[in-house]
This record gives sequence, C-alpha cells and structure tokens, in this order.
Amino acid sequence: MPLDRMARVIADASDPREALSNLCETIRDHTGSSGVKVFLVRHHDGGRFLEQLHRTEGPEGPRKNAELSHKRGIGDWVVFNDDWLLIERCMPADRTGVDPEPAVSGRHGRVEVLARLEAEYVESAQDDERTMLVAPLHLQGAVVGALAVWRNEDRPYSTETDPPFLTSCDAYVVSACRQVLQRERTEAELHEASTLESMLESTEETPNPYPGVLSALAKQSLTTAAVLLDNDRRLGRSGQFYFLECWSSDEDELAWLRAALAGYRTIADEPHRLVERIGSDVTERLSPGNRNLAVAEVFRVPPGAAFPKAFIVVLRPRPGSTWNTASLHDRIAPSDSFLRYVAILLTHYGDLRASHLLAELGGPAQGELASPTAVLQRAAALLKKATGCDAALVYAASGTDMAVIEALPDAPGIVGQRVTNDSVTMACMRENRSVRILDVDDESDENAKKLNRPQLEKVQAAYGWSGVRSWLCCPVVYRGRTLGAIKILTSNSGPFLTSRDQQVAKAVSNRAAWEIHKLARSHLLADLNKLADGVTRLSGAQLADKLLAGVHAWIHGHVRDQCDVAIFARSAGKRLLITETTQGIGAELGTSLEAESRVRRRVAWSREDSSHPVLRYFEAVPLLLPGADGLDGHLVVASRSPFAEDERALMREASRELALILNGERLRNDWALANGLFRHALLGPVQGLISQAKMLGKTAQAAGVDAQPYVQRIDKEAEVIRLWRKNQKLYTLGRVSLSVRSQPLRPIIDRCADRYRGPMRSRGIELEVRWNVRGQLDVPFDDYAVDLALSNILDNARKYSFFNRPVILGVGLEKSSVDIWVEDHGHAIPDTAGEHIYNMGTRLDFGDPFRIIRGEGLGLALARAMIEGHEGTLTHSCEREGQGATEATTPYRVRFTMHIPTRWRRR
Repeated sequence: MPLDRMARVIADASDPREALSNLCETIRDHTGSSGVKVFLVRHHDGGRFLEQLHRTEGPEGPRKNAELSHKRGIGDWVVFNDDWLLIERCMPADRTGVDPEPAVSGRHGRVEVLARLEAEYVESAQDDERTMLVAPLHLQGAVVGALAVWRNEDRPYSTETDPPFLTSCDAYVVSACRQVLQRERTEAELHEASTLESMLESTEETPNPYPGVLSALAKQSLTTAAVLLDNDRRLGRSGQFYFLECWSSDEDELAWLRAALAGYRTIADEPHRLVERIGSDVTERLSPGNRNLAVAEVFRVPPGAAFPKAFIVVLRPRPGSTWNTASLHDRIAPSDSFLRYVAILLTHYGDLRASHLLAELGGPAQGELASPTAVLQRAAALLKKATGCDAALVYAASGTDMAVIEALPDAPGIVGQRVTNDSVTMACMRENRSVRILDVDDESDENAKKLNRPQLEKVQAAYGWSGVRSWLCCPVVYRGRTLGAIKILTSNSGPFLTSRDQQVAKAVSNRAAWEIHKLARSHLLADLNKLADGVTRLSGAQLADKLLAGVHAWIHGHVRDQCDVAIFARSAGKRLLITETTQGIGAELGTSLEAESRVRRRVAWSREDSSHPVLRYFEAVPLLLPGADGLDGHLVVASRSPFAEDERALMREASRELALILNGERLRNDWALANGLFRHALLGPVQGLISQAKMLGKTAQAAGVDAQPYVQRIDKEAEVIRLWRKNQKLYTLGRVSLSVRSQPLRPIIDRCADRYRGPMRSRGIELEVRWNVRGQLDVPFDDYAVDLALSNILDNARKYSFFNRPVILGVGLEKSSVDIWVEDHGHAIPDTAGEHIYNMGTRLDFGDPFRIIRGEGLGLALARAMIEGHEGTLTHSCEREGQGATEATTPYRVRFTMHIPTRWRRR
C-alpha cells in the first residue's frame, strides 16, 4: 500500500521539506533503489532550466540551474518527450568526454546520451549509478519536472512494474514539491520584509521603498521587471491609477521602462475590469520598441480590494518556444499577507519619509540664529530632494503681498513673481490648506482649471520644459499667521506628485512654521533676558522706572508699534510693589489701583481732555509665576485696534518675565519683614519661635540668605516636642490626632526597613522587602503614625522570630485598601489570646529556652491605635511551619497586616 502511505506522509509532516524527503524514501524503499532525485522545470530570462529540488543520497549542495537542451542528457529527454526513460547500464563518464555506447531502453528504443545529469548540479557528485529510471512529472497536463531513481549495482529495473509505479507517484511528488516551494516563498517574503524594514530604519538618508518592494515581488515571481501603479483618490474617483515607479535587473531596460510608462494615467470605475484594463494598458505602452516583455501577473495591493491602494504589474520575457512544459515556481503567487504588508508600508511611507526630513530640518543653524527666509529655503531644498520634483519655489509674505523669494534650481525671471488674488496659490494661503494637482492638463480637475497659466508658462519657459506634469503648494502657517509657502513642480518628463508627497510637504511646512516661530521666540526671549539683566540690582522707584521703559520698548519691537503700557503689582499681603504707566495710557487710566479693576473687567473708556489719541482697546495679562503664590498683578497694553491671538501670546511671554523680576522684589520685601517679625518673636513663647523659624527658613532661602543651620536646630527641637505630645495624648486619653496628607509610601517602608536590618542581622535574620506594586504609590496617611506602627511590628518580629529565619516586609494593593504586612517564623500566637494581645500592657510569655524576650506590652497597642486612627485595621494570622522538639521550639509563620483604606493612585 505505498500510495496510501504517501498520502499519510504528506498529511502528517509538519515541514514540507520533511514530507518530500519521507516521500522519496518511501519510493526508494518500494523500488529497491539506492536513491531518488527530483527535478523541476524553471522559467528564467525567457529560457527554461532544470533545477534539482531534492536528492536522498549524496551531497546536498546548492541548487544549480542547467538549461534545458536537446543535446544535453537524460532529464532533458524525459521533459522534451514527456516519456519515461530506463538506462539499463550506466557507463562511467569522465569530465572530458562521454561514453558513446551506453545501454538505453524505453518505449522509444535507444537514445543518445551526451552528458551525465547529476554533474550539472553538484560539482562533487559521485558517478556510482549503475542503472537509472527517470519519469516525467505533470501538472494539469504539462510537464513540470522529472523523478529519477537509481541503483548502484547491476540490477536493472523492470519495464513492466517500475515505470507505472513512478507514474502513479506523479501527483504526490508534485503536491509535495508545491508545498516546499510555498514554504520557500514564505521564507523569502519574511527575508524581503526584514530587508525592507532595515532599509526604512536607516537614518543616513531618506529611504525609498518602491524599488525594494518591486524587486522583492519580481524575484519571488521569477520575473525580470515590475511596475508600481499608485491610486490617486481625489475628487470622488476611486480608480485613478498612475505610473509611480518601476524596477528591472537590467539598467538599460529600466530606463526604457520609465520612458515608456512616464505620464501613464488611467481612470477605471469598474472594479471587475481593473486588472484587465491595466494589463492591456501596460501591454500597449510597451508595444513600441518591444523588448520581448509581456505582462505576467497583476497584483492588487492589498489583495481583494475593489479599488486597491496600488497595483503591481510583474513582467516576464516571452518564451522562445511552445514546449508543453510548465513551472511550479510560476504557480506559487506572493502571499496575501506579504501584499498586505506592502499596502501598510505604502500607507505609512509618507509619515516615515516626513520624520526623516523633520529630523534634518529641526533646530537652528550653527553659530548665529538662522533667518525665517533661510528656514523656508532649507525646507524647500529638502522637499525637492525627497519628492524628486524638478523645481521648488519659496514664497514669503510682505504685508498683504506674497512673492517668490527663492527658486530651486535658480532660473531667470522667477524670483519676484507676485501671487494674484484669484490664483490657486493665494487660495492655499488664504484658506490654510495644501493643494495638489496630479495632472495640470486634466480638464476634469477644478483646481487645474483655476491655475494661473501665464505664470506657469513663464516658469516652464525659464526651466526649458516642454510642459508641467504635477503641481503642489503648501502654505507655511503658524497659529493662523501666514509666514510663506512652498510650491513644488514636475516637468512632463518627471514623476507624478503623489498623496504621500503631499503628506510629506504638509509635515515639512508645519515644521518650518514651528522653526520660524522658535527663531522669533528666541529673539524676543533674548531681548527679555537683556531687560531682566538691566534691572537685576535695582529696587523701588529705580526698578519701576527702568522696568516700565524696558517693557514699553520691548512691546514696540515685538508686538505693536502704536501702543501704551501699564504695570500693576502687589504682594499677597496687599503691599504695593509697582504701579507705573506710560503717558498715553496714564491719561486714560490714571495712576491709581482702581484703574486695574476696570482692566480686569476689560472695560474700555476715554477722556475728552486727553491730548493723546483715544485708546479704546485694552489687554490685561496677569502676572503669574508657577509655584509662587505671593504675587498679584497685571501687565496692561492699550491700543486703538484689537489685538490678535499671536500678539496676546507675546504679551504672556513678557508677563512671565515681569513676574520673575517682581517676585524677586517681593521676596526682598518679605525678607525685610520676616527679619522684624523674627526679632519680635524671640521675646515671645516657644511656639511663636517655632512658627517664625519656619517663615525665616522660607524667606531666607528665597532671598539667598543662609539661615538653614538655625532653622534645622529649631525644627529638631520642635519635632521632639511634637512626638512627646503625641505619646502623651495616647497614654492619657487613649486616642491620637493625625495629620493626613497624600505622599509617597515607599520612603516610609525603606526607612523602617533600614532601621531594623542591623539589629535583625545580629540574630542571623535577613529582612526582605517585597514591593508588590508597579511604580510609585501615593497614599493619604500620617507619616509619623505609620512609621511608629510599622516600627513596633518590625520590633516584634525581631524579638519573637527564631534565629537564622527570614522576615518579610511586604506592600500590596487590594480593592479598597493598601496592605502592609510583616511576616516572621518564630513563636506561635495562641488562638486563646485573640484580641487581647492588642491591649495596653499585655504580653505573651513563651518560655523561650535559649533567651529572655524583653518588652512592656505597648508595641501592638500603639500600632493598632495608629492604624485605627486612619480608619484601618491591624490583624494577624498564625500557621504551623514544622515540628520542633517541644512546643516552645516549634516554628510558626506569624503575619501582622495593616489594612489602610484609601483611594490610592500610582505614578
């Protein structure tokens, strides 16, 4: 039952190569052969080759292709004649000549054999075959290879039984070969995907995946060329495909393909006819000057999509003859998963290319700060390089006008061209949107109809083009303010500008706008720093005068020319720091603080007796300093016209710098006041001394005065008093007063663990901390109370744990609590003890035979009081761990757990 066994071999094998190997061994055993070889026909470069796929005996060298020829040998004869062949006696052949008289038999009689089949594939092959039988392999009526068996002894095969058996194995061998080729195709796809990924991760230059994708599919399809057609989804069209890229293993053929397909664009609205339409269109384009290429396959990317993102057309040389042969390689198409990977790659290629460009564009130039014009020129140069366009134009805004300030490459008559109000370029900037015209000659494109044709013809003439193919314009806008624009163009001989090019152009334009904003911000911050440096050592009236003049000049230079300024500021104690106004706004507001309340309400008013222009628009920006609550005030700017949002943003920058300066003035005033209060507090009670010491520390630190040694000493004494009072309340009243605040729990755990590691090690006990929480943990608790409770429980573990046993300090989270537990291995807590162990003064006498355990019976009572003060509970458990000589030496695992209910959060 060899055929049944073959079916099971193919079905049970986990690896196709293993299935083919086991199948060949089954054939070898049934025919009594010494070995089995499998050959497949392979189409390549318009020719047909014979490739050894498997060999059961002998060296397994790299595969080699031997071109099929009527003059070559045994396998060729079998393939050409579609017949089995029996070599009854194989004469030894050397490398210089072939024995002219081998004994050959078959259905067609004698055959002249001119070469040994094996020598064409494996250089180290051994000529030990004494008799050989070769039969053709078929797929759908066409010959796809040959199956050979041989014996290394003079025992010929039977012409009655062996050839029919090999013929019956035909379908099984072909099936196994197809699975092997499919596995090899999958491995090749993984390799190609890894290669593409490595190429795209390169940071040296902007990668282009199109040739890599096409070469990968062409190699897997055993073809010599491939074409990529992109889908331009615009204006409601689903099937507008155009030529994007091609690949060929031959440089001359690649240039010819690009010339033949340049400018190809088709609109196919019927999904079921897309493949047919594209195949015929490409064939028609390649007909003039035909290089013997034909469309082999058209793949949808991704597969199954009615209107896919792209089509990949693979091309194959036309066969030179009409032999009845086929190639299994041609029947193994690229997998759907690889085509989906290609679709994802094409989708995200725009983002990847943009990220490379943004990395090059980011940051100012070396040395002095670059200008906005330099940033726009740099962005245009990068776009030109990345998109492969033929020209890039840079536009800059000057008032309400927009004109070309740079052309890449340079050409006469382009720089200085102004943008007309009715042009598509002006619409891009006015509406803050990018516009791409795939084909400027497309009459169905509304944007193409609105193009300024005379200006386009001037550009075309300046560069010597025969025409313009694609057009793309991207405005450079930051927060509603138009800074310029970048336009890229391709000639009739250049590529189409794709949606990915538009995606990249948007990203680069946005980054250019941000870089220009950073430059302006750097300039204004530099001027603000100069202003701050100029008033560092001033105070009082000198500070007010100098600060007002500096802010007024800065507002004129960076915000608006015609405006006036006022500054109002006071400390948290309502002490006045500064109230200064320029003459124009002073006439409107006056110099009193009541005017600030009007500004807060944003009320506009005027005075008829003012000799200055009436100021009707006021902007009040609060003086805010993060982390400082002691300053209150406003920077007020007035003008005759409303302020824009970008002007308000600049005022906020100035207000932050003003807040820093005035906060320093406030701290100096507060320090002077603190000195007086501290001197007065020295004459009062101790509590007053402590309070004023804390205030002294804060103000001294802010003002740069070193008073820390005194503050620390007073704080230490205060803490001793505080702890004494807490314990006093606990002993006398039986309750505690806690100060709960949200804070990290980990420092308390580590502090207590460090405190008890030394004493525990003196008894051979290792303290292990288990933090069963991911990240930091903030919990509302009183740090002194939790410290006291945990210290008492750890001290219990130190005293009652046996020698050389571990103690575990753990922290975990439950649904409604944070659990802190201490687990030791030592004396038991009897069940009869129950809750009595938490009573004040209660101790358990264990009668330890080796030592005396000292204590007053206060630790657990204190710990429970502290935890219950948090509305929590303190519980314990006790389990036997083994058996000692007596009950006093029997180890128990004892765990005390503090349950602190809280709403916790992790950081």
